[in-house]
Amino acid sequence: MESIEKIKSTYSRIAEEAQQESNKIQQAIYHTGSLRLLLFVAGIAGIIYFREESWTILAGIALVPLLPFILLIKYHNNLFRRKDYQEKRAEVNRQELAALDYDTSCFDAGEEFVDPAHLYAYDLDVFGTHSLFQYVNRTCTEPGKRLLANWLGQHLEKKEDILIAAEDQAAKLKELEGCEIYSIEQEKGVYTVSIDTEDHTFMIKVSGSADAEEWDRFLSKD
Repeated sequence: MESIEKIKSTYSRIAEEAQQESNKIQQAIYHTGSLRLLLFVAGIAGIIYFREESWTILAGIALVPLLPFILLIKYHNNLFRRKDYQEKRAEVNRQELAALDYDTSCFDAGEEFVDPAHLYAYDLDVFGTHSLFQYVNRTCTEPGKRLLANWLGQHLEKKEDILIAAEDQAAKLKELEGCEIYSIEQEKGVYTVSIDTEDHTFMIKVSGSADAEEWDRFLSKD
């Protein structure tokens, strides 16, 4: 079971490693760019110096720096792609680290989906700032965002579907019977209950007004 602090430590470590790797790649980009410039200058200087020679010799002189120059262009572009990947990697981990501290401002809140007339979404803050949508949203495309909004905004209407969903939830909760409650953490009125099973670790977040000791007794934590 990983505690919240260990998860935060992992996010911080990955973000720091990605940033360090990005800095190394940036140095390689600078050196490669300088080498490309030197090859270009050398090619021009060679052509000027041997300008009185035949076109065959001039072409040979031009090809000598041109071939490595072209290879460096390909290598240079690859460095930029690697740097972009590491920057995104660092950014994603910093965002998830902030989300663990309930700062989800970097994620789309789905403001366009706020509907005061909706059966439950407006009252339960499903969409908007500090909403459920903003907390779970990791979509990066417009179709993906709208699909997630549809999932959160459409409730079950048929009795058969509701019963099936209830049975599924009951089955999942039954799996937690007899499992160990690993930890209970409280922050800003939200309790994070961590439960260990043989194969998985479940984290349940609930709001409450009692303190952690009351939750310990209620959940029969040893």
